[in-house]
Amino acid sequence: MKLTNKLSIAAISIATVLASASLFAAEETLISSPVSNYKTYSNYPVVESTGDSYSKFIERVLSPLYVPNDPAYKDQRHWLPATNSDGFIGTNNILSSVQRLTPLRKPVIAYIDSGFYDHPDIVYRDGYSFTTRGRQEVGENFFIQDEYNTPELRSYNCTVHGSAVAGIGGATRDNGLAIAGVSDADVVAVRAMYCGNGYLNEVFDSINWALGNSIDGSRLPEVDIDVINLSLGGQKPSCEVEHQAIFDEANKKGIPLVIAVGNDQVDVAGFSPANCKGGIVVAAATIHGDLSPVSNYGEGIDIVALGDGIPSFIEVEDEIGYWDESSVATPIVSGTIANAISELGKFTIHELKFFLSATASAFAAGQCDDSLRCGAGILDAGDFIDSLRDYRTGNMLTLKSALGNAQLCDKSLYITDNDELARLCETYEVELPTIKSSRDDVRYEILEFPKGSPLAFENGSVFTTIDSSRLLISSLDFDTKDYGVRLCNDERCYGEEAIKISKSQEDAPAICND
Repeated sequence: MKLTNKLSIAAISIATVLASASLFAAEETLISSPVSNYKTYSNYPVVESTGDSYSKFIERVLSPLYVPNDPAYKDQRHWLPATNSDGFIGTNNILSSVQRLTPLRKPVIAYIDSGFYDHPDIVYRDGYSFTTRGRQEVGENFFIQDEYNTPELRSYNCTVHGSAVAGIGGATRDNGLAIAGVSDADVVAVRAMYCGNGYLNEVFDSINWALGNSIDGSRLPEVDIDVINLSLGGQKPSCEVEHQAIFDEANKKGIPLVIAVGNDQVDVAGFSPANCKGGIVVAAATIHGDLSPVSNYGEGIDIVALGDGIPSFIEVEDEIGYWDESSVATPIVSGTIANAISELGKFTIHELKFFLSATASAFAAGQCDDSLRCGAGILDAGDFIDSLRDYRTGNMLTLKSALGNAQLCDKSLYITDNDELARLCETYEVELPTIKSSRDDVRYEILEFPKGSPLAFENGSVFTTIDSSRLLISSLDFDTKDYGVRLCNDERCYGEEAIKISKSQEDAPAICND
């Protein structure tokens, strides 16, 4: 499935930015989603939902033995762990993450896309259309036009790409229907394209609306949105100032934008909206653990997820097809982030990027060794959510006394730390995610910053480095400095800001107070 066709690009000009108005002038850049390209492999009966409440669903999920009962689940290979009996490497460990999940509420994911229809395995909480392509009008009708809404005409006239993407990330789980969504989420369908292509200005109007803003007098979304999925894009050399302002607002509101890298075999730096700062850019892995051969590439990639033979919806409601490439890898990441938010609440974009990179599984041996091309590795949803849970509860990235509650008779013992001698009572330990990269140059760098300053990399200096998950550290100056961590190798460091290392509020061991 190819994410973009060859596009003709026009410049965008704009004089002012107003949240209540369409943000872009009439001269428009074309973007597209993939042409429908899949293989039908099975029929699954469409039956009525079991009608179980979400609370009952949660009770079923809270078990290490839980497995979805959706009939196509057996073919959803992204649910497998990275190490599995089939020898697959590009898998994403979704099942483990779901088995340990304790969601407090049902998350909401907005899919900005093309070709939605009313499938019984998707719960649409809201939707709106901003596309003016074809005969479409901006307004409430986000489904494929009625005259096209039959299996034959859906196939002939339009793509059902939006419903396929939304199904992968948010199809209702454990209801005996079709597929299991990565997140059992409510879906907001925002139609920004007509039959697989549209205008970049209408994509950004759609994002702006999903952030809670009225566009040219439109109504506001009826629900608060947790994650925005963008399985679309087009070639454009840079992110416009007005576009970047939308991304900045999303980051301030804590709503992650998860974006497909594209499939044109070009550097993602020239592909919009993935080249705007502050999004999570997703590339596709093959089942054998390499970057998809048609994928865009570049330093802008944050994480890779399986984009090889992903089952989802097609034009006929009781059939499932294989879908490929970055459009379908992206909702796997969106759904995983939505699961984390449903249990743990919001995170900053920098926290999400750090933990996606730090918990990533390695590519296949000898594949994607160039991190400037491929990113940090392949999504491990289980380790990602486990690490966020430890971080949120203070068990990770929190400095604690190295002595803990030890009862030692000699508090003046010395240990070697960073080639220095340090008193145990002045030494701290901090837990970090286990590095799984096959490269031997991957490491954590601990940075020190002036107290209270932003943790942008350029504001800090390297204090120490470590290539393991447990660091003993001393000689810290908490009065005038803050400390943060980033993941690096010899080619690059991931992200734009370090993640702050907090100091535990627990009292020092009694032996240190004598």
